Amino acid sequence: MLDVPQLVEKVYSLEEDESLWVEVGSKGEQEALKMRIWRFLKKFKGEYDLVISMRAQQGRHYVVLRKCSYKCFKVKPDGSREEVDLRLAKLRKQMEADGLSAEEIEAILADKSAKR
Repeated sequence: MLDVPQLVEKVYSLEEDESLWVEVGSKGEQEALKMRIWRFLKKFKGEYDLVISMRAQQGRHYVVLRKCSYKCFKVKPDGSREEVDLRLAKLRKQMEADGLSAEEIEAILADKSAKR
């Protein structure tokens, strides 16, 4: 049986947006491994940024773990790029939908950014 903490550790030794493909014997094993990894990651919510997917190629089944980057870049009119954290952008939209003022949103986001 595959050791989930070791798999997660391997993925975190990769560069951002690289993937680890883990071959399993059947579709049932594929689903079981995906759920074991998901449960492990759920315990450490906020610490791990992984995408888990299932793939089948040439009759073989794989669970693919990708170390993802939540950073992207917004291109300004002058051509320069500004880094954007997608999690903070999503949080901002949620707070705007909840009716928080701009000052409250900026205070909360400044606190979240300082903790990183």
